Amino acid sequence: MRVGLLGAGRIGAFHASTLAATSRVESLTLWDPRADVARVIAERVGGRVAESPSALLGDRLDALLICSPSTTHEDILAEAVHKGIPTFCEKPVATTLDATARLRTLVESTDVPVTIGFQRRSDPGYRALRQRVVSGELGKLYLARMISADEAPPPAEYLASSGGLFTDQSVHDFDIVRYITGAEIVSVYATGAALTGAAGFAETADIDTAVTVLTLSSGTMVSLTSSRHSAAGYDVTFELAGSSSVATVSMATRRPAADGVADVVASDGGFLATFADAYRAEVGYFLDFIEGIGDNPCSMRDAYIAFSVAQAADHSRRSGIPVRIDQHTLDGILR
Repeated sequence: MRVGLLGAGRIGAFHASTLAATSRVESLTLWDPRADVARVIAERVGGRVAESPSALLGDRLDALLICSPSTTHEDILAEAVHKGIPTFCEKPVATTLDATARLRTLVESTDVPVTIGFQRRSDPGYRALRQRVVSGELGKLYLARMISADEAPPPAEYLASSGGLFTDQSVHDFDIVRYITGAEIVSVYATGAALTGAAGFAETADIDTAVTVLTLSSGTMVSLTSSRHSAAGYDVTFELAGSSSVATVSMATRRPAADGVADVVASDGGFLATFADAYRAEVGYFLDFIEGIGDNPCSMRDAYIAFSVAQAADHSRRSGIPVRIDQHTLDGILR
């Protein structure tokens, strides 16, 4: 395949290394506004640097990966679809619900393969947990208990365009709970506050700590605690309690102390190190999908639903009331 990659930041560089390591990729072309950074990565992976995004998209590509800043995703993805280029796009596909809906309509009106980067779906542990649910091993699902915590708050300049905690961080949790349980989210109630004292949250009216309660179409209840700062390190935990068994996928361990209290210790490598295997796998699943030998790891519909729930959670947090997740309600409060 002739593959193009837009954006040479942390995740773009990681994907470039993954693509260079597979025999399915014949050539890799990169572009980033920081030409010097793009050149260093291209030299490292044996690729080349395009003169511009337009030149890259016109390079008879078999596949494109969009890893550029979130504000650029909408226009690039639309252009790639119009050109018929199979595309992998990091989340979010757009910064507003209306734009996300338009892109979904565009993609679903064509046969152009498009995958959205929700990497937890490709993580071996999460896929194994999903299989336990599908097999019935856990029985009837009662509760899902989720933790999502960053090791440190993001920079203030990042917060200005992140879309907020629910859209930037919790959207992964909203997506994975649908993937694991096979049920839809039918209501959301969220509360939150800025407690860390980190720069940028007051200026953007954003929050760094939240508790969210979801109700699923199956009746299963979900609790999600989210934080931009975990003193234990990067912590992503998903625990399912069913009528037959309780199972968990967790990035944290517990070390019992002499006083009977266990200290929680999580990853100190952040999201990229924690989900390295998942990031590698999702690129492979994307290539399988466009070659017709595998299913889409994450569709535009999936991305739209996760984004909708994130927006509803933020509305619930601001209004103090639960929000039903149906199109009529969303049309009334989110647009």
